[in-house]
Amino acid sequence: MPSWRVPPNALAVRFARDLDGNFLAVVPPSDTAAGTLEYFIGSRASDGPVEVADFASPGAPHAVALLGDNETRWRRELLAQESGNKSRFWLSGEFVDFGDRPTSTGNPVHDFFGIVQLDYTYRILGWIYSIRAGGGYMRGDTWRRDPSDQRYVVPLPSDEGQTGLVYGFAEVRFRAGRFVRLDGKVILGAGPNGFDGGVGGQILIGREPGTHFDLGAEYITEIGMRGWLKLAWLTVPGLPMSLTLEATTWPRQDEIAGRVYFSIGHRFGRHFTVEARGGYATRDWHLGGPSAGLATTLEF
Repeated sequence: MPSWRVPPNALAVRFARDLDGNFLAVVPPSDTAAGTLEYFIGSRASDGPVEVADFASPGAPHAVALLGDNETRWRRELLAQESGNKSRFWLSGEFVDFGDRPTSTGNPVHDFFGIVQLDYTYRILGWIYSIRAGGGYMRGDTWRRDPSDQRYVVPLPSDEGQTGLVYGFAEVRFRAGRFVRLDGKVILGAGPNGFDGGVGGQILIGREPGTHFDLGAEYITEIGMRGWLKLAWLTVPGLPMSLTLEATTWPRQDEIAGRVYFSIGHRFGRHFTVEARGGYATRDWHLGGPSAGLATTLEF
Protein backbone atom coordinates (compact mmCIF):
# COMPACT_ATOMS: atom_id res chain seq x y z
CA MET A 1 0.00 0.00 0.00
CA PRO A 2 1.26 3.53 -0.71
CA SER A 3 2.36 5.67 2.18
CA TRP A 4 0.77 9.09 2.84
CA ARG A 5 0.97 12.11 5.05
CA VAL A 6 -1.84 14.34 6.33
CA PRO A 7 -2.10 17.47 4.12
CA PRO A 8 -1.09 20.71 5.92
CA ASN A 9 -4.64 22.18 5.77
CA ALA A 10 -6.41 19.01 6.92
CA LEU A 11 -7.73 18.26 10.39
CA ALA A 12 -6.33 15.02 11.88
CA VAL A 13 -8.65 13.18 14.28
CA ARG A 14 -7.46 10.05 16.10
CA PHE A 15 -9.69 7.05 16.64
CA ALA A 16 -10.37 5.90 20.18
CA ARG A 17 -12.32 3.03 21.68
CA ASP A 18 -15.71 3.67 23.24
CA LEU A 19 -17.14 1.76 26.23
CA ASP A 20 -18.26 -1.06 23.96
CA GLY A 21 -14.82 -1.50 22.45
CA ASN A 22 -15.71 0.11 19.10
CA PHE A 23 -13.36 2.53 17.38
CA LEU A 24 -14.75 6.07 17.23
CA ALA A 25 -13.46 9.36 15.80
CA VAL A 26 -15.24 12.60 16.75
CA VAL A 27 -15.06 15.65 14.46
CA PRO A 28 -15.48 18.96 16.34
CA PRO A 29 -18.85 20.73 15.67
CA SER A 30 -17.00 23.82 14.43
CA ASP A 31 -15.79 21.76 11.45
CA THR A 32 -19.19 20.31 10.57
CA ALA A 33 -21.06 23.40 9.37
CA ALA A 34 -23.35 23.13 6.35
CA GLY A 35 -21.33 22.35 3.23
CA THR A 36 -19.17 19.48 2.05
CA LEU A 37 -16.93 17.39 4.30
CA GLU A 38 -14.14 15.38 2.66
CA TYR A 39 -12.35 12.69 4.65
CA PHE A 40 -10.20 9.55 4.44
CA ILE A 41 -9.16 6.92 7.00
CA GLY A 42 -5.62 5.70 7.45
CA SER A 43 -3.67 3.58 9.90
CA ARG A 44 -0.13 2.74 10.95
CA ALA A 45 1.14 -0.46 12.49
CA SER A 46 2.38 -0.11 16.06
CA ASP A 47 5.76 -1.62 15.10
CA GLY A 48 6.29 0.29 11.84
CA PRO A 49 6.55 3.88 10.50
CA VAL A 50 4.60 3.24 7.28
CA GLU A 51 1.11 4.78 7.13
CA VAL A 52 -1.46 3.21 4.81
CA ALA A 53 -4.85 4.38 3.49
CA ASP A 54 -7.66 2.10 4.62
CA PHE A 55 -10.59 4.10 3.16
CA ALA A 56 -10.27 6.69 0.38
CA SER A 57 -6.98 8.67 0.28
CA PRO A 58 -5.58 12.21 0.52
CA GLY A 59 -5.66 12.47 -3.27
CA ALA A 60 -9.18 11.07 -3.59
CA PRO A 61 -11.08 11.77 -0.34
CA HIS A 62 -14.65 10.65 0.28
CA ALA A 63 -17.15 13.56 0.15
CA VAL A 64 -20.20 13.89 2.40
CA ALA A 65 -22.82 16.65 2.08
CA LEU A 66 -23.62 18.30 5.44
CA LEU A 67 -27.09 19.85 5.23
CA GLY A 68 -27.04 21.80 8.48
CA ASP A 69 -30.26 22.98 10.12
CA ASN A 70 -33.26 24.45 8.28
CA GLU A 71 -32.35 28.05 9.08
CA THR A 72 -28.83 27.65 7.70
CA ARG A 73 -30.10 26.04 4.50
CA TRP A 74 -32.77 28.69 4.00
CA ARG A 75 -30.28 31.52 4.37
CA ARG A 76 -27.96 29.90 1.84
CA GLU A 77 -30.84 29.45 -0.60
CA LEU A 78 -32.03 33.04 -0.13
CA LEU A 79 -28.54 34.43 -0.64
CA ALA A 80 -28.18 32.31 -3.80
CA GLN A 81 -31.47 33.77 -5.10
CA GLU A 82 -29.98 37.24 -4.61
CA SER A 83 -26.88 36.19 -6.62
CA GLY A 84 -24.82 36.33 -3.43
CA ASN A 85 -25.51 40.07 -2.95
CA LYS A 86 -26.47 41.46 0.45
CA SER A 87 -26.37 45.19 -0.41
CA ARG A 88 -28.39 47.10 -3.00
CA PHE A 89 -28.49 50.73 -4.17
CA TRP A 90 -31.58 51.70 -6.18
CA LEU A 91 -32.09 54.96 -8.12
CA SER A 92 -35.39 55.61 -9.88
CA GLY A 93 -37.33 58.36 -11.59
CA GLU A 94 -40.97 58.38 -12.71
CA PHE A 95 -43.43 60.77 -14.37
CA VAL A 96 -47.20 60.18 -14.19
CA ASP A 97 -49.59 62.20 -16.39
CA PHE A 98 -53.32 62.09 -15.59
CA GLY A 99 -54.23 64.34 -18.52
CA ASP A 100 -55.46 67.92 -18.90
CA ARG A 101 -58.43 68.91 -16.74
CA PRO A 102 -60.96 71.20 -18.53
CA THR A 103 -61.79 74.63 -17.10
CA SER A 104 -64.66 76.96 -17.84
CA THR A 105 -62.19 79.49 -19.29
CA GLY A 106 -60.81 77.02 -21.83
CA ASN A 107 -57.31 76.93 -20.32
CA PRO A 108 -56.79 73.33 -19.11
CA VAL A 109 -54.98 72.42 -15.91
CA HIS A 110 -52.26 69.79 -16.19
CA ASP A 111 -52.79 66.98 -13.64
CA PHE A 112 -49.47 65.19 -13.01
CA PHE A 113 -46.69 64.30 -10.61
CA GLY A 114 -43.04 63.32 -10.90
CA ILE A 115 -40.83 61.58 -8.36
CA VAL A 116 -37.11 60.77 -7.96
CA GLN A 117 -35.86 58.38 -5.27
CA LEU A 118 -32.58 56.87 -4.06
CA ASP A 119 -32.41 54.14 -1.41
CA TYR A 120 -30.13 51.49 0.09
CA THR A 121 -31.10 47.95 1.17
CA TYR A 122 -29.15 45.54 3.34
CA ARG A 123 -30.33 41.92 3.38
CA ILE A 124 -29.96 40.18 6.73
CA LEU A 125 -31.89 37.10 5.53
CA GLY A 126 -33.09 36.14 9.02
CA TRP A 127 -36.58 36.68 10.41
CA ILE A 128 -35.73 40.31 9.77
CA TYR A 129 -35.12 39.79 6.09
CA SER A 130 -33.83 43.24 5.16
CA ILE A 131 -33.70 46.91 6.13
CA ARG A 132 -34.07 49.76 3.65
CA ALA A 133 -33.59 53.52 3.97
CA GLY A 134 -33.67 56.31 1.44
CA GLY A 135 -35.14 59.60 0.34
CA GLY A 136 -36.64 61.39 -2.61
CA TYR A 137 -38.32 64.39 -4.12
CA MET A 138 -41.90 64.60 -5.43
CA ARG A 139 -43.55 67.45 -7.33
CA GLY A 140 -47.03 67.81 -8.84
CA ASP A 141 -49.91 70.15 -9.63
CA THR A 142 -53.36 70.12 -8.13
CA TRP A 143 -56.76 71.82 -8.55
CA ARG A 144 -60.30 71.91 -7.16
CA ARG A 145 -63.72 71.40 -8.72
CA ASP A 146 -65.58 74.45 -10.05
CA PRO A 147 -68.39 74.95 -7.49
CA SER A 148 -70.68 76.33 -10.19
CA ASP A 149 -70.17 73.45 -12.64
CA GLN A 150 -68.73 70.11 -11.53
CA ARG A 151 -67.68 69.29 -15.10
CA TYR A 152 -64.84 71.80 -14.79
CA VAL A 153 -61.97 72.48 -12.44
CA VAL A 154 -60.54 75.73 -11.13
CA PRO A 155 -56.76 76.25 -11.25
CA LEU A 156 -55.29 77.26 -7.91
CA PRO A 157 -52.66 79.94 -7.33
CA SER A 158 -49.10 78.67 -7.70
CA ASP A 159 -48.52 78.74 -3.94
CA GLU A 160 -51.61 76.53 -3.47
CA GLY A 161 -51.71 74.55 -6.69
CA GLN A 162 -48.22 73.13 -6.49
CA THR A 163 -47.82 70.18 -4.22
CA GLY A 164 -44.86 67.98 -3.41
CA LEU A 165 -42.63 66.50 -0.79
CA VAL A 166 -38.96 66.19 0.08
CA TYR A 167 -38.88 63.04 2.16
CA GLY A 168 -36.91 60.29 3.80
CA PHE A 169 -38.10 56.84 4.81
CA ALA A 170 -37.12 53.68 6.67
CA GLU A 171 -38.48 50.22 5.95
CA VAL A 172 -38.11 46.81 7.56
CA ARG A 173 -38.94 43.55 5.75
CA PHE A 174 -39.83 40.53 7.86
CA ARG A 175 -39.59 36.92 6.74
CA ALA A 176 -42.70 34.86 7.52
CA GLY A 177 -41.79 31.40 6.28
CA ARG A 178 -39.93 30.60 3.08
CA PHE A 179 -42.20 32.41 0.62
CA VAL A 180 -43.88 35.26 2.53
CA ARG A 181 -42.43 38.71 3.28
CA LEU A 182 -44.04 41.51 5.28
CA ASP A 183 -42.91 45.15 4.91
CA GLY A 184 -43.45 48.05 7.31
CA LYS A 185 -42.52 51.61 6.30
CA VAL A 186 -42.36 55.04 7.95
CA ILE A 187 -42.11 58.26 5.88
CA LEU A 188 -41.12 61.74 7.09
CA GLY A 189 -40.76 64.85 4.95
CA ALA A 190 -41.54 68.49 4.28
CA GLY A 191 -43.90 69.95 1.69
CA PRO A 192 -45.24 73.41 0.76
CA ASN A 193 -47.45 73.46 3.86
CA GLY A 194 -44.86 72.24 6.37
CA PHE A 195 -43.85 68.90 7.77
CA ASP A 196 -45.54 65.80 6.47
CA GLY A 197 -45.41 62.08 7.17
CA GLY A 198 -46.98 58.76 6.48
CA VAL A 199 -46.84 54.99 6.72
CA GLY A 200 -46.89 52.06 4.33
CA GLY A 201 -47.04 48.28 4.27
CA GLN A 202 -46.81 45.38 1.85
CA ILE A 203 -47.18 41.61 1.74
CA LEU A 204 -45.11 39.66 -0.79
CA ILE A 205 -45.89 36.03 -1.63
CA GLY A 206 -43.45 34.01 -3.73
CA ARG A 207 -39.81 34.41 -4.66
CA GLU A 208 -38.04 37.72 -5.11
CA PRO A 209 -36.31 37.81 -7.50
CA GLY A 210 -38.62 35.41 -9.29
CA THR A 211 -42.37 34.94 -9.56
CA HIS A 212 -44.28 36.67 -6.78
CA PHE A 213 -47.38 38.72 -5.87
CA ASP A 214 -47.24 42.07 -4.03
CA LEU A 215 -50.19 43.69 -2.27
CA GLY A 216 -49.46 47.00 -0.58
CA ALA A 217 -50.57 50.51 0.38
CA GLU A 218 -49.09 53.86 1.46
CA TYR A 219 -50.60 56.95 3.00
CA ILE A 220 -48.99 60.42 3.30
CA THR A 221 -51.10 63.09 4.99
CA GLU A 222 -50.78 65.93 2.41
CA ILE A 223 -50.07 63.80 -0.67
CA GLY A 224 -52.76 61.15 -0.38
CA MET A 225 -52.88 57.37 -0.57
CA ARG A 226 -52.05 54.67 -3.04
CA GLY A 227 -52.63 50.92 -3.11
CA TRP A 228 -51.27 48.39 -5.56
CA LEU A 229 -51.40 44.79 -6.73
CA LYS A 230 -48.33 43.55 -8.57
CA LEU A 231 -47.46 40.33 -10.37
CA ALA A 232 -43.76 39.78 -11.14
CA TRP A 233 -42.13 36.93 -13.03
CA LEU A 234 -38.72 35.81 -14.23
CA THR A 235 -39.48 33.32 -17.00
CA VAL A 236 -36.64 34.69 -19.16
CA PRO A 237 -33.29 34.61 -17.30
CA GLY A 238 -31.88 38.10 -16.83
CA LEU A 239 -35.16 39.83 -17.86
CA PRO A 240 -37.35 40.47 -14.78
CA MET A 241 -40.88 41.66 -15.70
CA SER A 242 -43.93 42.82 -13.76
CA LEU A 243 -47.45 44.15 -14.24
CA THR A 244 -48.97 46.50 -11.63
CA LEU A 245 -52.49 47.78 -11.01
CA GLU A 246 -52.66 50.86 -8.77
CA ALA A 247 -55.29 53.14 -7.26
CA THR A 248 -54.09 56.50 -5.98
CA THR A 249 -55.10 60.00 -4.91
CA TRP A 250 -51.58 61.40 -5.50
CA PRO A 251 -50.34 64.13 -5.79
CA ARG A 252 -52.94 65.77 -3.52
CA GLN A 253 -56.45 64.96 -4.61
CA ASP A 254 -59.66 63.78 -3.01
CA GLU A 255 -60.57 62.05 -6.27
CA ILE A 256 -59.16 58.62 -6.93
CA ALA A 257 -57.17 57.71 -10.03
CA GLY A 258 -56.20 54.42 -11.60
CA ARG A 259 -52.91 53.29 -13.10
CA VAL A 260 -51.68 50.24 -14.96
CA TYR A 261 -48.03 49.85 -15.92
CA PHE A 262 -45.59 47.23 -17.16
CA SER A 263 -41.94 46.99 -16.13
CA ILE A 264 -39.09 45.12 -17.75
CA GLY A 265 -35.47 45.00 -16.63
CA HIS A 266 -32.19 43.66 -17.90
CA ARG A 267 -29.55 42.22 -15.61
CA PHE A 268 -25.92 42.79 -16.56
CA GLY A 269 -24.07 40.05 -14.71
CA ARG A 270 -24.30 39.80 -10.96
CA HIS A 271 -24.17 43.44 -9.90
CA PHE A 272 -26.05 45.76 -12.27
CA THR A 273 -29.67 45.97 -13.47
CA VAL A 274 -31.57 48.55 -15.55
CA GLU A 275 -35.37 48.73 -15.55
CA ALA A 276 -37.86 50.62 -17.75
CA ARG A 277 -41.52 51.22 -16.90
CA GLY A 278 -44.43 52.35 -19.07
CA GLY A 279 -48.19 52.56 -18.64
CA TYR A 280 -51.36 54.61 -18.54
CA ALA A 281 -52.93 56.71 -15.78
CA THR A 282 -56.46 58.11 -15.58
CA ARG A 283 -58.57 60.12 -13.16
CA ASP A 284 -62.36 60.20 -13.47
CA TRP A 285 -61.96 57.23 -15.87
CA HIS A 286 -62.38 59.40 -18.96
CA LEU A 287 -59.26 61.59 -18.96
CA GLY A 288 -55.76 60.22 -18.72
CA GLY A 289 -52.21 60.19 -19.95
CA PRO A 290 -49.00 58.18 -20.11
CA SER A 291 -46.67 57.27 -17.29
CA ALA A 292 -43.03 56.31 -17.68
CA GLY A 293 -40.05 55.61 -15.46
CA LEU A 294 -36.45 54.41 -15.37
CA ALA A 295 -34.50 52.73 -12.57
CA THR A 296 -31.03 51.35 -12.08
CA THR A 297 -29.79 48.95 -9.41
CA LEU A 298 -26.27 48.29 -8.11
CA GLU A 299 -25.84 45.20 -5.91
CA PHE A 300 -22.83 43.70 -4.16
